[in-house]
Amino acid sequence: MAGKILEVTEEAWNRAVQIEGALAKIVNNSQAKLLLQKAHKLADPTAITPELDRENAENDRVAGIKKEFDEYKAEQAKLAAEAEQQRKIAELSQKIETGLAGLKSRHHLTDEGVAAVRKIMDEEGILNPETAYAALEKRHPPQDLLTPRGNTSWNFIDDKDAGADYAKKLIDTKGKNDLVLDREVFAALNDVRAR
Repeated sequence: MAGKILEVTEEAWNRAVQIEGALAKIVNNSQAKLLLQKAHKLADPTAITPELDRENAENDRVAGIKKEFDEYKAEQAKLAAEAEQQRKIAELSQKIETGLAGLKSRHHLTDEGVAAVRKIMDEEGILNPETAYAALEKRHPPQDLLTPRGNTSWNFIDDKDAGADYAKKLIDTKGKNDLVLDREVFAALNDVRAR
């Protein structure tokens, strides 16, 4: 059986030579060869394309490494942010402790007083111990000092000077009666404090 001879027109032959020349140029250029194999794979998914398959495997490997590196960078950024947050918390805690110690020494606070300031700081979300101390003083103002009223006599039953004119008694005793003098001083102090 002899092989068949096909007749080809010159125009068809020239086109075939032109296509073969173009394909040879494409195959000799690595980027063009990959594009040709991509086109071939797109047209026929079962086509064997060794260079394209090798590049896809390499791209997948590089993508995996890039993904791992991106995850590593994200984890490092997260750790750095957590470390910065811990540093700021420690710095703030140190400022609060220093502020409380300063309050304790300046205002002669007891441990209970410091605990009350700390409680206000926690309840109100106040970070400055001075501000919390001012709030504590506003809520619990210092009590006025008690001043003795009346005379200092121990004679509760028989008060001879009750209702008497103190100025006259002071002149009569020439300022030598401490009971009369004390009453006048306390009365004057009470008048001043009442204003």
